[in-house]
Amino acid sequence: MKIDERLYKFGLPQTINDLLPREHHVVLYNRATRVPHWVLERMDLEHMDMADKELKRPPFRDDPAIPALFRADMGAYVKSGYDRGHLAAAANHRASGAATYDETFLMSNVAPQHPYLNRKAWRHFEAYVRDLVGLFDDVCCVTGPLYVPRPDQANGAAAAATTDLIGGIIVPTHFYKVVLCVKDDNIFLESFVFPNGPDQTHLHSASKANGKRSNSKTALEQYRCSITDLERAAGTVFFPKLNRRRVLPLCLHVPCQF
Repeated sequence: MKIDERLYKFGLPQTINDLLPREHHVVLYNRATRVPHWVLERMDLEHMDMADKELKRPPFRDDPAIPALFRADMGAYVKSGYDRGHLAAAANHRASGAATYDETFLMSNVAPQHPYLNRKAWRHFEAYVRDLVGLFDDVCCVTGPLYVPRPDQANGAAAAATTDLIGGIIVPTHFYKVVLCVKDDNIFLESFVFPNGPDQTHLHSASKANGKRSNSKTALEQYRCSITDLERAAGTVFFPKLNRRRVLPLCLHVPCQF
């Protein structure tokens, strides 16, 4: 096939996702949505045991690595009804000192989270993941947003791809976390999806539980999902070098509740 070289005269359009390596986490930032595609973290007991309880909480701030044109507007969150939600939890990185802790307050690590989620279920879930560090040799997790079409009964359509928008920042409908734990030669994996709102029973098919949904308000079982369904919804392959034939379900090894 012969390609018309004139197509390239002024350059191809640039769609860039910013890969931002930090000391203990990595961010892939989405310039279109103004929130991360995903954040990858690693934690171990040595990392968590040295937390400085006196470390002062810093303010959120712009990430200078992101061009100004594509940064999230910090002012957009004011009176928006949404919290600035960390994807790499700040509490996970207090032990690494002020510089690493401060990195979690960059706006490239932030997405709009409904207060009901951010201050309740998600906060407890983050603490649950930190507790896993005492049970395993290594804990890695990938956290990110989902934009799932919602049922639209008003016009008879099966689903409508509608999302909220605050100051150019696209609000996720859900948040996910894929948790990988290593103990000796055993690898445990589980994935979870949380609705970004007060209705914690409204789960898309991508977040159907493996088995029956628990009625307990503290059970994580109701947020479990198939890793394949999550990858399909997120457009992302998680831990691509992992041999999944070796993987064991995390929730069959430790209680999935907080």
